[in-house]
Amino acid sequence: MSTGENIKRIRNIRGITQKELGIAVGIGEESAGPRMAQYETGKRTPKEKMLNKIAEVLEADPRNIAIPIGYKEEDMIYRLLVLEDYFPEMKLERNSKTGDVVINFHNKKLNDFLFAWGVIRGKRARGLISDEEYLNWKYQIQI
Repeated sequence: MSTGENIKRIRNIRGITQKELGIAVGIGEESAGPRMAQYETGKRTPKEKMLNKIAEVLEADPRNIAIPIGYKEEDMIYRLLVLEDYFPEMKLERNSKTGDVVINFHNKKLNDFLFAWGVIRGKRARGLISDEEYLNWKYQIQI
């Protein structure tokens, strides 16, 4: 979801209007609603200072509004949380043999892809295919 979609989703969960949110973050009464609408539709993107004000009013972590795009563990946690918005049927399950937690999307296309990816990664790990063959698969995959 985009930053604007996240603002709208959390704002609706909190039960406040665009205008109320805009006023609460310090935008004048006349501009408050239209400015929030611009953020929510993606016509404008809030700068960091404004994003932090919006997050404070919505009682949300700014990283739940503007999902980080990096690959640090902390960034990945927020990216994983977004999966639930796209795949509400997704389940987090504990593997009874290993104790590891796994994500089951309950989505045939995604689960089939993950299985195929696991197979090809396994072949690479066992030396059945080269790194080059794996990378060719990875970067040429057609979804």
